[in-house]
Amino acid sequence: MPVVLRNVTSYRMSSSARFILLMFCLASLSGAEAGGRSLALIDADVAANAATVQRLEQAIGAWDTPDKRAVLADARVTQLAKDRDAAQARMKEINDVIWSLYRSDPETKQWVELKDKAEARMEELRKTPGNEAELDRLQADRVTGVMKLEASNNRLVPDMEKTQRAVGLRGAELALRLREVLRMHPDGKSVMVDYDVALKRREALDEERLKLQGIVRPLTYLRQMPKPVFAKTHTMQPLTRFGYGPQDVDMQKELAERWGYCLRLPNYFGDTDLELCASPATLEGQVVALVKSDPKRYKLSVLCNRGWPDQPPQETWCRDASGKVLNAQAKSYDGNLWSPGMDAVISPESPDALWKECGRLRAEPLAALRKLCPIAIVLNGGEYGLGVLGFAKDPWGQDPKVQAARKDEDWYMYISRQKARHEMLISNAVRAAVPDRQLYVYYTLSGGGIRGRWGGWPEWMHEISVMKGIADIASDEHYLNYHNCGYTTEGPEAAYGDILVQALNSKGRNIAVGLPISYSWLWGCCNPAYDRQRWLGCLKALYITGIVGANVGNYTFEPIDVLTKPFPTATPPGWLYDIVSVSRTQALFSHVERFLRNGDLLPGPDKHRFATDQPAYEFHAGDPHARVLARKLKDKPEWLIVAWAGGGNDRPITIEIPDLGTITVQARAIGTLYTATLAAGKAVLKQVPQDEPLSAAASNAPQPAK
Repeated sequence: MPVVLRNVTSYRMSSSARFILLMFCLASLSGAEAGGRSLALIDADVAANAATVQRLEQAIGAWDTPDKRAVLADARVTQLAKDRDAAQARMKEINDVIWSLYRSDPETKQWVELKDKAEARMEELRKTPGNEAELDRLQADRVTGVMKLEASNNRLVPDMEKTQRAVGLRGAELALRLREVLRMHPDGKSVMVDYDVALKRREALDEERLKLQGIVRPLTYLRQMPKPVFAKTHTMQPLTRFGYGPQDVDMQKELAERWGYCLRLPNYFGDTDLELCASPATLEGQVVALVKSDPKRYKLSVLCNRGWPDQPPQETWCRDASGKVLNAQAKSYDGNLWSPGMDAVISPESPDALWKECGRLRAEPLAALRKLCPIAIVLNGGEYGLGVLGFAKDPWGQDPKVQAARKDEDWYMYISRQKARHEMLISNAVRAAVPDRQLYVYYTLSGGGIRGRWGGWPEWMHEISVMKGIADIASDEHYLNYHNCGYTTEGPEAAYGDILVQALNSKGRNIAVGLPISYSWLWGCCNPAYDRQRWLGCLKALYITGIVGANVGNYTFEPIDVLTKPFPTATPPGWLYDIVSVSRTQALFSHVERFLRNGDLLPGPDKHRFATDQPAYEFHAGDPHARVLARKLKDKPEWLIVAWAGGGNDRPITIEIPDLGTITVQARAIGTLYTATLAAGKAVLKQVPQDEPLSAAASNAPQPAK
C-alpha cells in the first residue's frame, strides 16, 4: 500500500534540468559499456537519484488532500479518496472494538497471554548468551499467539479482513489514478515527467551496477537469449508454471510473449483473489488486464482453490464400530461428533453433497473470473480429500459402513472408484464454470510410474482406468531424482528405476486406457547438480511419448523474489534453465506435432521391467544407457525418432524398428530428433531442422544471444 504524505511543498524540475539528467543517464550507460565507472561512483548516483525519486513522490503525494483533489476535479480520484477514508475510519472503529473485546473474550485472552508471556521471557533470556534453543521454542510460542490473535480478530469482527483489504486497495488505486490525472493536468504534468525520467534513471543505474559486479537479473538475462521458434500453426497447449514467487508481471509478459507460457494468478484462486482481479493496483488486476487486452497473445492459467466447507456433514468422517471419529492412526476421538480442529480421516463413503459443495467453492470464483477475461488452463493441484491406501487403510478397515460398501471388492479398485466419484463431482462443477477452457488438468491423472515395481504399489496411487474421466487429459509427474534414480538405472537407488523407465511405465498404462497424450508436470531441479545437457535430452525423450504441454514446477521453496533476484551472469540458476529448456522442447515438438496427435508410440521388442504385462516402449540394442524411442503416423509410413545418451558420451547406436528396418542414429546428451521415411524400401533419416545440429557443441548452460 503506498504511503500518502500531506502538506509537503510541491517539487518542480526545470526542462533544462530534465534534459541534463537524461543526457547524464545516457552518458552513464555509455561509460558502463566502456567499463570506465567505479562502483562507488555508481552508488553515489544511485543515492542521489533515490533522493530525487523520494522528493518527487512527496510532491505527488501532496496532491492527496481535499483542496488539491478539488483542483484536479476528477470524479474517480474523489470517489477513491472517499472510499479509502471511509475504510480507514471503519478500521479505527474495528481496532477500538477489538481492544475492548480482548479483555473479555476468553479465547482471545488466552492467546494474548501466551504471546506476552513468550515475549517477556525472551527479553530476559537475551540478556545472557547460550539460550538459543529456549529462545527458538519461545519464538514458536510467540508466532502461534500472533497467528491465533489474527484469527481472533476476524472472529470478533467479521469484516476486519475485508476492511483492511479495502484500505490497501483503495489507497493503491488512488495513488495510481493521481499519477494518471497529474500526467494530463497543467499543474502536475511537469512533476510526472521528472518522475518518469528519474524512474528510468533508476533502472539504468541498477543495470549498470549489476553489470559491473558480473551479475544480472533473470528478466534481463532472459531477454538476451535467443527465443524459441514455434511452428506458425501449432495446437500445442500453452505452458504453465507452479511454485515461483508471484511478484513478476514483467517476467510473466516476457514468458508469454516469447516463450509460450500462460500468464498466471498467484495462489489457489478464491473469492479474495477475485476481488484483487478487479483492481488495477494489484498483480492480479494487471494480469487480468493483459489477458483482456489480447487473449490470443496472453493466455491465463488458474490454480483451483482447495475449498472445504466450514461445517462438512458428519457423514464425511471415518468411524469405528461405536461411531467414534477416527484419525489417521486409526485411533478414536472421545466422541461421536466431529468438530473443527480434529485430524479426522475422510470416509470413502462420504456423501455426494460434500463434494458438490467442494466443487461449488472452486467453480464460483472461476465463473466470476471468466466474466472478466478468458481462462485457458485450469490446474487442479490435487492432494486433498480422499487419500491413498498407504495413508488411511487402517481407519477405513475399521469403519463398518466402508466394509459393508466394499464387500469383497479389491481395496485398490474400491478406493479408486470412490476417489473418482468425489473428483468427478468437482470436475463437473469446474468444467461448467469454464466451458471454453483449453484444458482442465488434474495432478496427477497418471498410469503411475511405480506401477508393478513392488508389491505395495497399489497403496500409493489410484487406478487411471477408473479415474480417467475426472480431467480433460492425462497428466504424469516427471521430477528428476525424485523417487527415481535420475538419468540412468544404476547406483544405490537403481531399484526405483530412472526417470524415463518410470515415465514409460506410466505411459504404457495411459495408452492402454485410451489416454495416449498428456499435459505433464516437469521439474529438473531435485538435484542441484543435474546435467543440463542431459536434462534437455531427457525432455525430448519425454515429449516423444505424447506430451503436448507441461507445467514447470519449482518446489525448492526459493525466496519470493526468485524471479527478480540477480545471479552471476556466468552461472544462471537451474530453475531458469528448467523454464527455458521446456519451452525450447515444446517449440521443437510444435514442428512435428502431427506425430504426437496422429501417431502411436511404438512398443519396442521388450516388456517393461516393472509392468511386464505391457511393452517397454523403447529400443536398446544392447546399450541400456543409449535410449531410442519412436512414433509412427497412423496413416503413413513416417516415423519420429529420438536418440538420447542418458548415460555415457555421445555415440552412434544401431537399432531395428519394425517396417522401417535397421537404422543408425546419433545418441547425444542433448538428444537427437529425426524423422524417417522409406525410399525404394530403404530407411531415409533426416534430423528435424529445428533440433540442435549434430555439428554443434551443446553448452552446459543457456547462453544469451551474442
